[in-house]
Amino acid sequence: MADPRFFDNRGPFTLAQICEKAGVTLPDSADGTRLVHDLADLAGASPSHLTFFTGSADRRDAFAGCRAGACLVPDKGKRPDAPASMAVLESPAVVLAFAQAAWLFYPEHSQPRWRAADGSISPLARIGAGVELAHGVVIAAGAEIGDGSRIGPGAVIGPGVAIGRQCEIG
Repeated sequence: MADPRFFDNRGPFTLAQICEKAGVTLPDSADGTRLVHDLADLAGASPSHLTFFTGSADRRDAFAGCRAGACLVPDKGKRPDAPASMAVLESPAVVLAFAQAAWLFYPEHSQPRWRAADGSISPLARIGAGVELAHGVVIAAGAEIGDGSRIGPGAVIGPGVAIGRQCEIG
């Protein structure tokens, strides 16, 4: 699960939408209208999450005990039985399929929409006393800059980032 202070989740999505984006076939036994709200790892997944299992021997127990609502798995090879409530989505390229599905939830993960080319400070950012901001600095909503800190030219401080007092960011 991505930290919502830094990443904007666009979910939920139906299992059918996820399968289409990931390039996998929706199993006949799966409910294509089932909603998936986020991504998670095998250990942290709940019924509202999508996860993946590559088939590695050291993760077999984690897969067998996983509570995810849906899991991408290799389409070949032996694997432990999945929990009955899990939709098992077979793929010849599990990691690629998971990355494609992740793009649905977090399409702006590499280029967040809060960036501004001309340098700007969100009115929702908290800037401490005596802070020095160089040319072209971008500070997103929810960011906090402590007293006396200095932020260098072109620096981008993302949403939810907290910088302490007397810090220097280049």
